[in-house]
Amino acid sequence: MGLFGRKKSPFDELQEQCQVVAREADSTRKKSEHSLRGKYEHMSAEERADLLKEALGSWKLAHSALDAARALQGKLDKAGSEEQMAAESLILSANLDVSKADASLQEARNSLMKGVGEVEEYFGPKSKEAKHLRKVLSEFQLPG
Repeated sequence: MGLFGRKKSPFDELQEQCQVVAREADSTRKKSEHSLRGKYEHMSAEERADLLKEALGSWKLAHSALDAARALQGKLDKAGSEEQMAAESLILSANLDVSKADASLQEARNSLMKGVGEVEEYFGPKSKEAKHLRKVLSEFQLPG
C-alpha cells in the first residue's frame, strides 16, 4: 500500500525494485573493491573472504530485485506508454548496475582464489585459514 492506503502501481513497484538493485549492486561493488584493496593493505585472507561473503549476499539481493523488476515490467501496459518507456530505461539501468556488480565480484573472487595458493603455501593446505577460504569460495555460483 502506498500513502493514504492507495495501492502502488506496477510502475511504482518497479521503481522501488530498481532502487534496491542500484543499492545492492553498489554495495556488492564496494565490498568487492574493499576485498581487492585488502590484498595490498595487509588485510588477512580470511577478512577478504568474509567481505566477499557479504558482497555475495548483496549480489543475490540485487539479482532477485532485478528479476522482480522484470516481472513487474511485464504487468505494465504494452501500448508504448511513457510508463513503459520509463520502465525499459529503469530496467536497462538496473541491468548495467548488476553487470558491473557481477564483474567486480568475479574479479575479487579470482583474486582470492589466487590468494588460496599463497595461504596454502604459507600456512599449509590443511590449515584453518586455507579451509576457510576454500569454504567461502565454494559458496560462489556466479554466471559465466
